[in-house]
Amino acid sequence: MGRSNRLAALESKIEYLMGEQQLKLADVAKAEKLVQQLPAMRERLSEIETLINACEIVIKSDHPEWTRDHLTPVIAFVHKIPVRLGRASKHALDILRLAEEPMGVREIAVAVLEREGITDIDADTITKVANTVGAGLRSARERGAVDRDSSWPAKWWAVRPQ
Repeated sequence: MGRSNRLAALESKIEYLMGEQQLKLADVAKAEKLVQQLPAMRERLSEIETLINACEIVIKSDHPEWTRDHLTPVIAFVHKIPVRLGRASKHALDILRLAEEPMGVREIAVAVLEREGITDIDADTITKVANTVGAGLRSARERGAVDRDSSWPAKWWAVRPQ
């Protein structure tokens, strides 16, 4: 005798609920770990505030009118382009596969941003995305997926499988 639709639907529902349960258990474990780290985090925040104040005292000893209102926080080792990690290189390879002629890294970077739906593009963003795309293309070149000419700036193209 075959399975009924009700049985199949309920088994499927249970599988989805079990998957959600696994995700929530992982979230709970992560939150519990963060709660345990809270005292150390608060202590580090206090240390950071003390160090900032000390730096300001040293600066103000030489420049009494100085303020930090022109400074912007910098977070080290953080992905700083508006394209999700790994997608820039994937889009770049897709763009080169569809391209009629070789393209420069900046052209590819602009096309990657357009593919992501990012329309408000400034020169700094293009440079950062171009750096990411260039690194991805160099890696893809080692694998034989793309190649470039020897001009400056280099023109890249996809290598067609034979």
